[in-house]
Amino acid sequence: MNTRLEGNSILLCCGKGRCPAIKRDDKSKESENFILTDDFGGSIKLDRDQLFAIKEALDQIDDI
Repeated sequence: MNTRLEGNSILLCCGKGRCPAIKRDDKSKESENFILTDDFGGSIKLDRDQLFAIKEALDQIDDI
């Protein structure tokens, strides 16, 4: 998977068309809130700690 900066979003591309994206919730670079939009247009708001928790969960996912 590759990441690509497009406008104010980072796309998580896999080469198959629509890509999930992460962007800051507001225009301030100091914002700690982010919006993760999926391939189908759904979105969730996460803070920086929650984003890092996703990485931790992915590191453990094979253990369940």
